[in-house]
Amino acid sequence: MWEDNETVPSVLVLKECQSESEALEQEVILIAFFKQTGIDLTNGTDGGDGISGHKMTEDTRAKMSKSKLGVKFSPEHCSNMGKAKLGKKHTVEAREHMRIAHLGQKPSPKAIEKSLQAHLGSKMSPEAKEKMRKAKIGNTWNRGRKQSPEAIEKMRKGRTGMKFSPQHCENIRRARMGAKASPEAIANMKLPELKEQTNYQRSRLFRRSTQETTNQKCVICGTPTN
Repeated sequence: MWEDNETVPSVLVLKECQSESEALEQEVILIAFFKQTGIDLTNGTDGGDGISGHKMTEDTRAKMSKSKLGVKFSPEHCSNMGKAKLGKKHTVEAREHMRIAHLGQKPSPKAIEKSLQAHLGSKMSPEAKEKMRKAKIGNTWNRGRKQSPEAIEKMRKGRTGMKFSPQHCENIRRARMGAKASPEAIANMKLPELKEQTNYQRSRLFRRSTQETTNQKCVICGTPTN
């Protein structure tokens, strides 16, 4: 429904249906009713001719894409779209459909480079950092999660030969200053089966177990960090 002086339509549920066929039938009835009462509808048909399952041709998709290239919405329009979607959540079925639709999709090198350039040099404000910190308080969804051997091997290969810049190394050193692994973590590191772990795996164990302390020595290699 469109109200006077509104740029975003309001949604009013008139009837909840149990199936698509029932919804199409009710659509025909409601369109006929509103037209008889003199309401000026924007429907192009009498209803009942839904396009469920319809797939557009590649030519149609290309034309639609071309027509929208370079189109920019005004700040007011963007704000109205944001308000219209505020508080809405996708159903479990919708999320599953989106997950399946994105399976196997990989961004092109051009898209990756574009995303990299867009975020290059950007820094989050203290307010944004504080919001992220508060949002993660009590979040335990990933606690105790173990990666599969295949995932671990894939991450290892992805980091093989990777070299950090001097500035990055300095940032890591400063972040770990004053950190100490717990007694349990130190005991685990001495286990024979853990000696075969990569430095990356041991560093992950160290990071999970670090605590505030005055001792400023790396428990992995013994190198002073101060």
